[in-house]
Amino acid sequence: MKNKKRTVAAAAMAAGLLVLILWQVGAFRTNLVPPGETSAAAEPAKGEVITLKETTIPALYHAVGTIHSRTEVEIAARITARVLTLKVRSGDRVKTGQILIELDKTDLAERLKQARQRVKEAEAAINAAEQSVKEMRALYDLAKKNYDRDSILFKKDVIPKKQFDATRSKYEAAMALLNRATEAKTRAEASLEAARAAVAEQQARLGYATITAPFDGVIAQQLADPGDLASPGVTLLTIFDPTKIMFYVPIREGLVEKVKVGDKIKVDVPAIGRVVGGVIREIVPSVSPASRTFLVKICLDKNAHLMPGMFGEINLDIGKRKALIIPDTAIERVGQLEYAKVVDNNGMAQRRLIRTAPYKPGLRRMVSGLTPGLRILKNTN
Repeated sequence: MKNKKRTVAAAAMAAGLLVLILWQVGAFRTNLVPPGETSAAAEPAKGEVITLKETTIPALYHAVGTIHSRTEVEIAARITARVLTLKVRSGDRVKTGQILIELDKTDLAERLKQARQRVKEAEAAINAAEQSVKEMRALYDLAKKNYDRDSILFKKDVIPKKQFDATRSKYEAAMALLNRATEAKTRAEASLEAARAAVAEQQARLGYATITAPFDGVIAQQLADPGDLASPGVTLLTIFDPTKIMFYVPIREGLVEKVKVGDKIKVDVPAIGRVVGGVIREIVPSVSPASRTFLVKICLDKNAHLMPGMFGEINLDIGKRKALIIPDTAIERVGQLEYAKVVDNNGMAQRRLIRTAPYKPGLRRMVSGLTPGLRILKNTN
């Protein structure tokens, strides 16, 4: 008995849920408009009527790219040291040779002092070696003179062999002493040369502690602050030449024969609201397999407002094509939708949804919605 009651209750709940769903979807409503397209009501045409005709216009290829400086350098230290002072900030204009960053010179100055001390020690060693060579040379000259004399006397049997052997031994000993003194002088000279090279190296390293601008330009980025540890390969600043601005733009590979070095091109830069003239200076002879484009580099005319990283657009003329061109006054806009009023043979105008694209000031190019031969109202006000 209980199971039967439960079954009846479940059925009642299911039936109630079904009725609620049908009511929500409008199953019990009357006088509803059936689904489908409903034409807008036509009205008498008032205003100038024009007939649409196809026109031959340039076929344009739209591409976007980025502005770069032809001369852009990353400034990094050539030694490892703490940043002591930073004399520029992002956006500052600098001149060639202007000091940008000074690094801590304490350790470098001490090493230079030590290297100079070694030079003095090496110079003293050379002086001592030269004095020793001078003394050994005098001793050698005397010993050689005696040896030459006794050699003649020994050959004439004037002196005994024992006396000649003693003279020869003194001569050979003096020669050995002179050779050792000469070698010592050579080593001292090598030490002096090495010490002087160390001084030159330390002087150069000390010079590296002062980082200067390599050319006239603008500081693009400041990537370090006083107290940071600078080391070779770590960028501290970036600087660019604002007088040598280029525009890098990828072009579809199928248009490789449509662009040539020397072609003049206009670049629209929305950030500054201007169109800047330019000339193609380089075409990279390789295609990116990912985007199927090749890179074109355009040298832009001088403009103080241009900065690396800005976005730009170009339109390449790649031929001719047919298009429907209508005046902007023939378009009625409702939000993001565009409409035109098409006039029939009875002089009645009916609004039609269209889609257009920019062409020239005051004119639009038809994308969809109208065909050649149709008549439309020029003024919709």
